[in-house]
Amino acid sequence: MPNIAKKDTAAKPKKEVKKGGGWRWRSVRKEKEGPVLTPSELAATLFSHELLSSIQQLFEKIDADSSGQISHDEVLLHWKSFFQKHEYTEEQAEFTISPFFGDLDADGDKEVDMEEWMRFWVTVKKSGHSDEEISSMVEKMATSEEPWVHLEKAEMAGDTDCSITVFC
Repeated sequence: MPNIAKKDTAAKPKKEVKKGGGWRWRSVRKEKEGPVLTPSELAATLFSHELLSSIQQLFEKIDADSSGQISHDEVLLHWKSFFQKHEYTEEQAEFTISPFFGDLDADGDKEVDMEEWMRFWVTVKKSGHSDEEISSMVEKMATSEEPWVHLEKAEMAGDTDCSITVFC
């Protein structure tokens, strides 16, 4: 009887796919890797309670209608004072916030939910940024001092072959 090798049917890790200026996540894992944590669960293990709370509060502040989704209009509204202070045109404001959705909107629905939000901050942490650096970024974003954080390169959590770039 011939020796027939059994084909490995376990899911293979997949590289992220770049779309719209940002990296998209794929939830693929091998069974032997154990349970998969949601981005919020993973964030709870990586950040101090105070920092995690600040990140969640920033999301809630930008989500003006408390829908659990950050929309394009909510992002523009949140940073309206920044855009006015720096005399941005409508086109400049649009250009400034486009990376927000390109980097955070993993499912492409033109809105950012809490899991997508946390996935971004986990990526920032796993790329080597300290809690102090992240806290400073969150504070600047919360006070509309900066419309978006500046990271030259942040490696996607769990995949050192992929990176995202965002600017302010």
